[in-house]
Amino acid sequence: MLSTGCVKIKIKVSGIAYLEKDGDLFSSYFPPLNIASQGVNKREAKENLQKSIEMFIEDCLQRGVLEDVLRDCGFKYTEKQQKKEQKKKNTFKILIPIPVSYYSGVVACG
Repeated sequence: MLSTGCVKIKIKVSGIAYLEKDGDLFSSYFPPLNIASQGVNKREAKENLQKSIEMFIEDCLQRGVLEDVLRDCGFKYTEKQQKKEQKKKNTFKILIPIPVSYYSGVVACG
């Protein structure tokens, strides 16, 4: 198995997500990517949103459209904008670790 030409990097996407009670459930929403989820409690709603965002970004990476999608979504949050949004009620900061492997040529990486 070859390993030359394989570079592994980690990308982190962060932003402000919203959480609110919705009947018997809690709804969570990440406006920059227009992704929503829910759970029976706050923790589950946050975890489900995290998983939904991770799956969305991984799918975009596999299709080679992540850069276009982020640009189309206006993903230009600055630290100053995030701090302003985070002060609002029912918001929380969400960090999305994204494992990425870059392959140059025909290379097998594990």
